[in-house]
Amino acid sequence: MLLFQAVNELLVNVVKHAQAKNVEVSIRREGTNLKVEVGDDGVGFQMAHTEPRYQKGGGFGLFSIRERLRSYSGVLEVQSEPGAGTHVILTVPLGIAADTDTSHEH
Repeated sequence: MLLFQAVNELLVNVVKHAQAKNVEVSIRREGTNLKVEVGDDGVGFQMAHTEPRYQKGGGFGLFSIRERLRSYSGVLEVQSEPGAGTHVILTVPLGIAADTDTSHEH
């Protein structure tokens, strides 16, 4: 459920903010981890704007995704620059990715 929510929010952000013509989502296993990548060819942004003080509406934004992944030993990587699109990589241990118990997601 955590990965679904995170990817959903990333795709919503692409639609709302990126002005992208293309978006790509991929998922793969790397050793004991599951990696999900979301990349777009949109307007991009300055990385400083992922800090909590820039969040509006308290949604499930990048900072929140990072914190929720961290609580499951996961990692969020964001690569973006104005005019260069955005590429986000979510990495979680396979055991967490397969876990359907959402009781830890509070």
